[in-house]
Amino acid sequence: MQAQQTPSDAVKKNQGVLEKSKEVVHNVTGYVEEKKEALDHKLEEANHYVDEKTNVLGEKLDAARQAAVRGQRKMEAGYLERVSPALEQATDGIDTAATYLRASTPGQMIDDVIAAGKRHPKEAAGILFGLGFLLARKLYGRG
Repeated sequence: MQAQQTPSDAVKKNQGVLEKSKEVVHNVTGYVEEKKEALDHKLEEANHYVDEKTNVLGEKLDAARQAAVRGQRKMEAGYLERVSPALEQATDGIDTAATYLRASTPGQMIDDVIAAGKRHPKEAAGILFGLGFLLARKLYGRG
């Protein structure tokens, strides 16, 4: 038979459990503090890294902005004025060709090509040679 436990024995046993619990809490608290310090250090490193990279990115964006401003100034300094006449001439030529194609019949176009060939025989011979060369390449499978 088991001896009955006295109240003082139960108190001593509970005090032992309480001391062990305090020791475990102390150990866990120390571990948590250690991990918190490590996380704080990693957070500080991450903040420094992000700050460093955002500064580099900011510098690159600033350089791009400066290049854009230089380009804008270059355009304002006459670049557009030099390009604009060529664009206008090209659009006029396209408009003329579109009008000609809409207004002319195939017979008129053939007559115009023959007349142009008679006015510029050397150019017409060069164009015909080039067309013949391309047609031959296409027919014999090299194009």
